[in-house]
Amino acid sequence: MLHDRIEKFRLLRSEIEELLLAGNDDSVASLDRQLSECLASILAHSAGSVAESRAKVAFALELLVTELDRTNTVDALVSLILAEFDNIIPGSG
Repeated sequence: MLHDRIEKFRLLRSEIEELLLAGNDDSVASLDRQLSECLASILAHSAGSVAESRAKVAFALELLVTELDRTNTVDALVSLILAEFDNIIPGSG
């Protein structure tokens, strides 16, 4: 389930980039809303295993590289990473 959400996020992001490159800015708004909803569902997902926690952390780190200019996103991703490390390593928080 988490994997599917991450893949959907990547697909939506790719579609947005293609539309922007084609100069079709008007079509981006709807996809951008879907992208935001998808990101929120990934961040809210409660990992059920160490593998899911690692996938969330890897996803968050990937986003950090591309979202450094957006402070709110970076803050949320850092919080997610720290929370997932608390899940992976008992007693670390």
